[in-house]
Amino acid sequence: MPAASSAIFEPSWWEKRDALLGGAPGRGTTHFVRHGSEEWALRHYRRGGLVAKLIIDTYLWHGLNHTRAWASGI
Repeated sequence: MPAASSAIFEPSWWEKRDALLGGAPGRGTTHFVRHGSEEWALRHYRRGGLVAKLIIDTYLWHGLNHTRAWASGI
């Protein structure tokens, strides 16, 4: 995916483009969006355990190759 604005991580951005397909509740809502012929899931990263109580909304970025989804080939 080419570089994009951080706005694409907001459900309202997709809704304005009639590309918000729906959502599923859980530990935070997962939103489903359409991009071209693909459907993507958009959700806020939530930690668990003790770290979740100490670090609420910060993530140390080590690069795409170090993300769980990329490493598992999803």
